[in-house]
Amino acid sequence: HHLLTVTGRKYTLERCQIDSSCDGDSLLQIATQLTTAALKRSGDQAGNVMVFLPGWQEICTVQQALMAAHPGLYVSLLHSEVVGDVNEDKVAVSEVVGQMVALSSVIGARSITLEGMKYVIIHPHVRSSSLHASGLSRIRDYLVSKELKGNMGGRAGRESDGLVTELSVPSSASGHEQPLLDISENAFWDICLLYT
Repeated sequence: HHLLTVTGRKYTLERCQIDSSCDGDSLLQIATQLTTAALKRSGDQAGNVMVFLPGWQEICTVQQALMAAHPGLYVSLLHSEVVGDVNEDKVAVSEVVGQMVALSSVIGARSITLEGMKYVIIHPHVRSSSLHASGLSRIRDYLVSKELKGNMGGRAGRESDGLVTELSVPSSASGHEQPLLDISENAFWDICLLYT
């Protein structure tokens, strides 16, 4: 864990990084379990949750799991159809009764600010198009950069102290930052206790 202090920010962010050698579906299950644990918090620890996922398929998978576990939960889906502006105005969610979860692709990292976000969970991959040498564009998953993790994590801690949990995969020889924590079954549940 690291406590982040950012100049000009009124509230603190706690950062937790979990290293997992799981496949894509297992990462989605971990994200769902962490979201569920955050939703169970009460009192001054209660707050809204934002989960960053690679793309639409993952967003729908996590939404389906959350809705099955929490019928009536308000889940906001943020994908490429969301258009932000330079002013990054806050989006009021005053019509929401109780907690909400925002499931977002990379668009939510820079384009929109939702009120009341206390918890942010970041999937290790982001989906982006790239130009192949043949001249064809293709869509691929890439590891989330440090800069983008900072933008994603910054969605929490705007109105109260926040917790940012980064899911990561073991780094390859490509020089990516080494993970801080290797997850085991016990370590995973210890992390969940942070949310309870």
